[in-house]
Amino acid sequence: MKLFMITGVSSGLGEQIANKLIQRKEKIVAIGRKFTKSQLDVSQISPELIHLLNCDLANDNDLNSLLDKFTGDYFNDVNEIVFINNAGVIGPIKKVGQYDDADSIKNNINVNYFAPLILINQLVRIAPITKKIKIINISSGAATKAVEGWSLYCSSKAAIMMFLSVLEKERDNIEILNIDPGVMDTKMQQSIRNSNFNEFPLIDQFQKYKDDDQLKDAVTVADEIVKRIIK
Repeated sequence: MKLFMITGVSSGLGEQIANKLIQRKEKIVAIGRKFTKSQLDVSQISPELIHLLNCDLANDNDLNSLLDKFTGDYFNDVNEIVFINNAGVIGPIKKVGQYDDADSIKNNINVNYFAPLILINQLVRIAPITKKIKIINISSGAATKAVEGWSLYCSSKAAIMMFLSVLEKERDNIEILNIDPGVMDTKMQQSIRNSNFNEFPLIDQFQKYKDDDQLKDAVTVADEIVKRIIK
């Protein structure tokens, strides 16, 4: 039996991946700041299938509290643990030198890099060495390509990718899979379109993706990802 742990399940790709796993009756631990009504309902009806851990990954106190609940009990009766690092934020979208709020910078780094680093470290620390661990990192082309206005997003996505590359070298029982889902029709895309040219010179290109119906559907992308990681 596999245990799926996933962050950021209240909307977008994370919600759809969680929905697909629920439909398959997989065992899930969902970590997030909030949850959908259907997720809350299933957790009440079938607590043996889905367990919800409330945590704002940008908040240090929340993260520390989560670690206290993150115990080896979740790994009983499973032979493989699949951790899906899905939660992510793109903002603030600004050029270097335009940032004027340290908290917003910290929020980006916490969600995209620090929180998954802490959670994955905890997972590796407490999971028995006999368990196979697969880490699915929902990445982005921005992890390997510099984009004006996205210095925080690019650097934090690159940082977690490198952290995972080192981890894979250190442990034989761990497999890392970085997945770039492409440009999807999600709240993140909406926030990109809500920026301005001075902060993000490529805004017209991303508006065109929406106008020309070039954005991928999160449901379709989630289906492809689940099929890929289930086998």
